[in-house]
Amino acid sequence: MYKIFLTLLKKLTPLRFQVLEQPPLPCTTLCAAIAHMMKHLSGKFRALGNIGDVLIKMGDVEEAVKMYQRQLSFARQGRDRSLEAAAYGALGLGHRLLRRYDKALGYHTQVGALVRLH
Repeated sequence: MYKIFLTLLKKLTPLRFQVLEQPPLPCTTLCAAIAHMMKHLSGKFRALGNIGDVLIKMGDVEEAVKMYQRQLSFARQGRDRSLEAAAYGALGLGHRLLRRYDKALGYHTQVGALVRLH
């Protein structure tokens, strides 16, 4: 996971954090915040989702989908249906952006099924 964060930071540096619409944080502060979030399931889930969102803004949708897939696995581990539904929704968005409409529809259908069960 640490390598993913370093790669993301290297990609963001040339953008001067315009994607995040915030002033840049020193690397140590950003890495410490991410490490803190990784201690808990909801923190891991949120961190992976945020990374996926930034990757989409940067145009790297394939990598974003990988983050959302990991997000889904954490949601399943925690047996949290609302987190699982959010991950399916993010995967649906990613696949829609990649023009994989059948997969996108499948993921969005999963969201509906989980919402009805909840």
